Amino acid sequence: MASQAIVALNLDDKTLKNERREVIAGLERAIEDGEINKTTRDKEIASLRALDKEGRAKPFGHVAALYLEQELT
Repeated sequence: MASQAIVALNLDDKTLKNERREVIAGLERAIEDGEINKTTRDKEIASLRALDKEGRAKPFGHVAALYLEQELT
């Protein structure tokens, strides 16, 4: 099932993989700099999952939120 979704959504695309990697690297820098920590984690996750006024999700917001959930427990 998961492998079919990866193919159908083209999630293995090199550009998408690089963009996801950049998002994670940015989060890691923010954690290292103290901008995101266990105190601010939930607010940051909510912000990443929030929709804009047109009802669109932030690019890779779900990936970033999941990373923070796993990284800052």
